[in-house]
Amino acid sequence: MKRINFLLRFVSLADLLLIAYPFVSIAEVAFTKQVEPVSSALRFLLVFGCGLLGVTVGLLLDKLKNPPMRIVVFAIAAVPMSLYIAAYLYLAKPTLLHIVLAVLMVVLYLLGMFFSTQSFDELVGSSFLIFGTISYLMGAVILLICRASFGWEISIPILTGFFLLFILLYAIISNQSNIERMMGRRSYDMAMLPAGMRRYNILLIVSGFLLVLLGLFFQDGIKSLILGFLKLCTYFLMIFPLLYQLWLWIMRQGTYLDKPLSEVGVEVSQGLLPGGKESAFTPIMNFLFIWGSLLILLVFLFLARHHIWNFFKKSALFVWDLIQLLLTRKQKPSTQAVSSEYFSDTIENLDRNDVAEEVSEEVLSARSWRKACREFLKRSSSEENLKDGYRLILRWLILYGAPLAESDTTLEILNKALVRLPKSPFPQVTDGYNAVKYGESPLREGDWESLTSTLKTLYNMK
Repeated sequence: MKRINFLLRFVSLADLLLIAYPFVSIAEVAFTKQVEPVSSALRFLLVFGCGLLGVTVGLLLDKLKNPPMRIVVFAIAAVPMSLYIAAYLYLAKPTLLHIVLAVLMVVLYLLGMFFSTQSFDELVGSSFLIFGTISYLMGAVILLICRASFGWEISIPILTGFFLLFILLYAIISNQSNIERMMGRRSYDMAMLPAGMRRYNILLIVSGFLLVLLGLFFQDGIKSLILGFLKLCTYFLMIFPLLYQLWLWIMRQGTYLDKPLSEVGVEVSQGLLPGGKESAFTPIMNFLFIWGSLLILLVFLFLARHHIWNFFKKSALFVWDLIQLLLTRKQKPSTQAVSSEYFSDTIENLDRNDVAEEVSEEVLSARSWRKACREFLKRSSSEENLKDGYRLILRWLILYGAPLAESDTTLEILNKALVRLPKSPFPQVTDGYNAVKYGESPLREGDWESLTSTLKTLYNMK
């Protein structure tokens, strides 16, 4: 079994065993009338460990090339379970709760053994998620009823935590399974998918899970933060009414609105303003002046909107660049840049494609290739030797008519090579070559063995 498939299988089986916690909590509330976080978690870990033991035993028995009779297999599998449960009952007090937990251990052990021999898709089907969700909902309802009706001391957060862990593992497994299924339709291998993309998918799901946890355990803080941000936006919007009030205040300085001139101590001749009263035309002029000024201000802001936006944008970018400069270490530039006010061009030194190098070389004969292969197999493990071995495989592909082109990437080379090398570990060789060439990681464990195994396969092919 491939490493990634084995890891996903094991994680999916561990996720299946998380369904045991609702039943553990129900047993606790039935016999102890409380669900205390520390003791509840310890009891669950004991049950979970027994199920994990069943998974391990099932995987080991499934790898036997020549398995014995079924009754013998069951007898062998029953020995670890019997020892585990006997040790638990010997160390724990002989109470009814512990006997129920021992029965649950037997059930989880058998489930782990059974599902460890099933196909991968059956473990991540929608029925598995539905069954797990119903189990946790059933446990939550029972605990809430007991706490509300009888006033028993029951902790719900630990049930919620295990349910979120169950959902997280299921999301990761389902995501990777869908990727493998889609790649399988195109006759691709899971090892051909870049490791960075696999890590990105997992980090994306884990980040969403962490957001759910933050929302669960820090509700008050997040609510206060959102309210504070809304208040800040409100204060920012209040700037415009304040500016309008300031403009009106400036316009009112040195003027007397809607008052008879006699009240402000101004002597007016009888010919200009009869009766010493204010003209009826004055309020209209004030109204037109105020709203005309406001209209001019709005037109000015509208015409200068791009300049105002660019000012705030450049200010924010300047602050962000300053923060990055303070928090990151200075690195040597790996490229030469030519820039001006309106464009920025980058000149990079790209290594020549290995495929172009091999295609342009003179094709070797089968005899000379076998001689070169024998000499290469005497070398020791190193990064440079890994690159040379990869080139030697390319020479063999060209020698036997593989349609390689100068523009082919390593993934395209792998697709063309799988037709001629269906059972060789060439996908692992390609993955290791990419990691070494592009500096992702040094020579890893198993890369050299997969390279030599591929070369031996090619050497023995007629």
